[in-house]
Amino acid sequence: MRDSVQLLVNGRPYPLLPVFVQPSRGFRLPADGDRPIIMIGPGTGIAHAIARGLAYAPYADMLWWETSEPNLAEAKEFAEAIHAQFPGKLLAYNCSPSFNWRAKLDAATIARFQDAIGAMGYKFQFVTLAGYHSLNFSAFELARGYRERGMAAYSELQEREFAAERYGYTATRHQREAGTGYFDAVALAISGGQSSTTAMHGSTEAEQFGAGHAHSINQAAE
Repeated sequence: MRDSVQLLVNGRPYPLLPVFVQPSRGFRLPADGDRPIIMIGPGTGIAHAIARGLAYAPYADMLWWETSEPNLAEAKEFAEAIHAQFPGKLLAYNCSPSFNWRAKLDAATIARFQDAIGAMGYKFQFVTLAGYHSLNFSAFELARGYRERGMAAYSELQEREFAAERYGYTATRHQREAGTGYFDAVALAISGGQSSTTAMHGSTEAEQFGAGHAHSINQAAE
């Protein structure tokens, strides 16, 4: 949609300035670089992001721009525009959980997405709220299983934890993870090595989650 606005400069009327209302994300800057334009707010598409990125680039260690979908072509256009004037400028990309990834990309493209944008210069890649979604989904699955099968559902979760230890998972021992052993050591240091209130020594976690749970790990791995 095209319209025009009358501007006042130092109180004097300025010639009518054409205004283009363009909600499309595909909006591009005019080919004539000397043509005056004003870009305001959302809806100005990648052109606005590039213009702002170029303006901030001299002062920022890294540039981060938000997109409305995972789009490699747009990511490439932004990166090339920035690097044309600021070679090697570090870029950030939010692999957002707000994107419906499978609705926008095929499985093969999703699998290579991070490598592809990394090659463009997006060295800082992240998934905002990944913890939120993973924690909520895992809690939901446990609650659903507990409703249907009781403690069997929790035992199955525990077996998966044991099996994951071979890959570096350590949260099976929640007391240790919370730092209980550290506070035990502090208590023993203060008491000269004699304390009846330490938590880890002789605890169920120490007795049942040591070498004695190897059978569970083997079963879960099978």
